[in-house]
Amino acid sequence: MPVEESEEICAVASRYRIDPIFLVAQTTSDNRMKKIIAKARGYLYLIAAFGVTGVRDQISEDAIDLLHRARRHTALPLALGFGISTPAHARICASAGADGIIVGSAIVEIVERNLQDTDVMERELREYVSAMKEA
Repeated sequence: MPVEESEEICAVASRYRIDPIFLVAQTTSDNRMKKIIAKARGYLYLIAAFGVTGVRDQISEDAIDLLHRARRHTALPLALGFGISTPAHARICASAGADGIIVGSAIVEIVERNLQDTDVMERELREYVSAMKEA
């Protein structure tokens, strides 16, 4: 995003007391990360996986390296997302110092699997979210 656009977006967000949430990838240079952090509010969203979002088997060491690299540049809360889907992933992220995790695809899969039975859907979502929070 061009700097002018991000400045305009940040100004509008500020006027409405909305924190702009910016994403940082493993390929983001330290220089660009510093520029992003200078505008970020709320938390910084760290992309934990290369490619598109979705359920993954494991958390890459590169994601943990990104977390540690971002921590050197900001006191903002750091949340890892993209591919985070199991309590084991949540534990790894928390033990590495993440302030939060972002889960999407795993929740969508539970919803899709249970479209015909909302009682089962609700139960599975509660169980899943509880397990993730506990981790």
